[in-house]
Amino acid sequence: MNVFEQKMPNALKALPLLLTIILPYPALAQNTGEMHYSTPDTRYEFFDGSNWYGFDLGIPLGVCTKEAEIEFDTLLSTYKYCNGAFWIPVAGTVTLSGCTKKGEVDFFNSAYHFCNGLLWVRMKGSLL
Repeated sequence: MNVFEQKMPNALKALPLLLTIILPYPALAQNTGEMHYSTPDTRYEFFDGSNWYGFDLGIPLGVCTKEAEIEFDTLLSTYKYCNGAFWIPVAGTVTLSGCTKKGEVDFFNSAYHFCNGLLWVRMKGSLL
């Protein structure tokens, strides 16, 4: 232990950890389109340039165990992620913009979209 560490009060040593716990993820936002998985909330979130949003979510499907795993469900033509217990499908609003690459994901118009094979589906859910 160096001299600085010996003289630093224990409260200051814990400051980085406390800030990580106290400050919500939105305070850490840097880039438009930034996305992460929030373990405490068991959901994916993204920053649209001004605010943090979740994704519209469907009814839980099937059991899973690998939390934060995400995959495209070709049968349902939607994305789903594992919340540590169940697969959660990502719902969305079908747009009138055409696309051809089923499963492709892109960020435009302040939201994430995925291609269902015919049209883009907007995945912007509730403001967090």
